[in-house]
Amino acid sequence: MKKINKALAFILALVFMLAGTITVFADTSNLSYYERGRLTDGTNTAYYVLDKGSKVLYVTGDGSGNVNTPDYPNADSAPFANRSDITTVVICEDILRIGDYVFANLKSVDSIIIRSNLLTEASVSSSAFTNDTAIRNVSGNSSVLSLNSLTNAISIGVDIASSNWLGVIKKVYTGGSSAIQGDGTMPQSDLTAIVDDFLYSDQEVYLGTKTALLNASAERAEHPCYTANHKFVHSYVDAVTKDATCEEQGEITHTCSACGDTYTTSTAATGHSYTASVFLAATCTKKGIMEIYCSKCNSYSYRAVPATGHKSVTDKAVAPTCTTPGCTAGSHCKTCGEVLVAQETIPQLGHNYSYTYNSDTDTYTAVCSTCNEVLTEFDNDLDALIAAIEKAKSINAENYSPESYARLYEAIAPYLDLNEEDGLAYPQYAIDAKTSEILTRIELLAPYMNFTFKSAVSEPTMTYDGEEYAQGTYNVPFGAELTVTAPEVDGYNFTGWYDADTKKLVTTDSTYTFKINSNTTYRASYVQADKVVLTFSNLEGQIYGTVSKTVKEWAKITSLSNYIPRVPYRYGYENGAWDCAGDKEAEILAALSAGENYTVYPTYDEVEVELPETPESTDGVTPEINLTYTLNVDDVTGGNVGTLIMAGDIPDGCEVEEIGMAYYLASPSVFNPLEFDLTLDNKKSTVKFDGVSDNGLYILNVSKLTTKYNWAFKGYVTYYDADGNLRIVYTNQINVIDMQAQ
Repeated sequence: MKKINKALAFILALVFMLAGTITVFADTSNLSYYERGRLTDGTNTAYYVLDKGSKVLYVTGDGSGNVNTPDYPNADSAPFANRSDITTVVICEDILRIGDYVFANLKSVDSIIIRSNLLTEASVSSSAFTNDTAIRNVSGNSSVLSLNSLTNAISIGVDIASSNWLGVIKKVYTGGSSAIQGDGTMPQSDLTAIVDDFLYSDQEVYLGTKTALLNASAERAEHPCYTANHKFVHSYVDAVTKDATCEEQGEITHTCSACGDTYTTSTAATGHSYTASVFLAATCTKKGIMEIYCSKCNSYSYRAVPATGHKSVTDKAVAPTCTTPGCTAGSHCKTCGEVLVAQETIPQLGHNYSYTYNSDTDTYTAVCSTCNEVLTEFDNDLDALIAAIEKAKSINAENYSPESYARLYEAIAPYLDLNEEDGLAYPQYAIDAKTSEILTRIELLAPYMNFTFKSAVSEPTMTYDGEEYAQGTYNVPFGAELTVTAPEVDGYNFTGWYDADTKKLVTTDSTYTFKINSNTTYRASYVQADKVVLTFSNLEGQIYGTVSKTVKEWAKITSLSNYIPRVPYRYGYENGAWDCAGDKEAEILAALSAGENYTVYPTYDEVEVELPETPESTDGVTPEINLTYTLNVDDVTGGNVGTLIMAGDIPDGCEVEEIGMAYYLASPSVFNPLEFDLTLDNKKSTVKFDGVSDNGLYILNVSKLTTKYNWAFKGYVTYYDADGNLRIVYTNQINVIDMQAQ
């Protein structure tokens, strides 16, 4: 039944869709809608008709004799199980037996009309009406209604205890055989016609006028060739009505001797009887023509003859040498000489030199392993080498450690006066190797960094290379290990070392050891011992404000509104607010009044933003990083915010010392970032990120972005190479002029 229901739904949807654009029936109020089908187990076959308008289900035969309904194995396999579009069941005259579970699970059926003569106890299965709990009316021949098997089957179906069944049976026995007449259901003749239409058309759904259906069935029944199998079977007599010719088909007319029905079929043309002769001979590339003559109809025709095709001859290949080109194999036609496969030129091989270096004369000798040619002079390009040397010569040795600068000077010393006019008797690979060596040693220079440490309360110290230094500013080599110590101070509690550039807490330990990677300023922070601190921090740990008061002072404060700083902008979020309103404000004040320090963080609503894709490391060892920039509007202050996103691929196993972003800003009148190469040793400030990011993205929001300054930004990663050297890899430089990236 599931298959039938899907077919019904599809056909109905199609019909009503078409009804919206064309007129299917002039008067749709006369339409009848029937569902038809078989109930069969291969031995017993009955038919059903469901009047969709009245929701009446008829079970009947095909008009040719009495039938039995088949048995079904259980209630779930019943043919009409759980359908809600059936309220009445009519069992027609030619049904002699109601099988197992035929009408099971018809919970919407309240009436059963029995027209058939179910005269024996075996004619009604006790499971026929299982779970038909809504049955309240049964009508039919009184002798049928008196069958104990029918009474038992219906009582089981409606699930009424046997002690109460007799009270209900009086209600369902609504009359004798007279109840069959005038009950509003269709007569048997109409049902027979509907089943006939189903068996003839094989259509499970009928949607049309009932009159048309009955008339069509009656018309077929009167037709002399319509059989009891609901098919037309004609007795045709054949006659040739047109003779076939060489090219035209003949025709046979078939006429039914009983009803005069007629149709025609074709016979094949006889075909020509040809002889052929050459009219035009074919060549290698052009078709010929064959003349065809038919002796039956004396007609002439002409057909193309395929070209003969070329006869290929191979042209041999020639191998190239160091100085002369060769060619590939080809071919041409032996008959007409046309080139079939053109020979292609193979470039000359060029020499395959092996090089020998003479350190005494600082010269190279090259010998070709193919032709043994010897070279002592070379064509080369010195531009890159001269540029690398000039870059190295421009570096101030005082800004770098003596060891690293000595390694660089050693590499450039023999070439300090090198120029393009004098030349250098080096092959290009040696020029390139020397250029790479100089650039690598420039990159490995260990610059001196400015380190400042200070405190407004104590006298902190720094230990470097076994020496102790008082607070102040010092030049120390890149990568040097430093230890800062904040002493105890009476009446104060040490709160931590803070990075003055990033406004981030570095550590709460009073003694802290680290390696310096950029110009850095640390501040030892203290708070009076009797003060309780309220801190405003963003989610990355940057401090946006602190308020210190005694417990008594906090106890007198009823609102934090006068102490709340500006909410920091956060890319990808909006509606930022400090989490200290309402009940939370009371909770914070209670904690401060009880002597507990408290940190407040902002909350935001997340919005959808476009994030850059992370690059991939080219060698699986060196970090690959890229910087992008977007100008935003801060929804809290309405000011401009420049958002920089550093996308980085930090390979597994890469030992990272620090990840951050350097920047430099100055008045446009004195600073053009387009003419400035930003590095860690000339930066004005840095932002240092916490560790390796899970998604490879690092975001910096620069607030108060105005045309007052020009900016230069670069992301960086400091890491240890395979030899243990501390290296730096930079992103591209973002130059911001008039708030826009250039």
